[in-house]
Amino acid sequence: MKFTLSLRDYIDQYITNLENGDTHCPVCYEQVMNDDDKDITHMIDCYKEQLITHVLASYHDRFGELPDITDEFMNTLNTRVWQEMERMYKPT
Repeated sequence: MKFTLSLRDYIDQYITNLENGDTHCPVCYEQVMNDDDKDITHMIDCYKEQLITHVLASYHDRFGELPDITDEFMNTLNTRVWQEMERMYKPT
């Protein structure tokens, strides 16, 4: 799976799906959205999972092995997601 969309793109698609009555998650495509607070949490978790998969595949392609999954590694991924969310919501 190629990781090309930003979190903002997924959120925009979620809003479009919601407006059209579509209950599919724009990240994982599972039919799990219910127009409630859990939707955003689910979508961010899917995004993080996709980010982890992308980072692991890129690391493997570059070094021929997988990195150790440490607390620091996971914190770095969480930080990347939150930084992207902050960029999305900064006033222009």
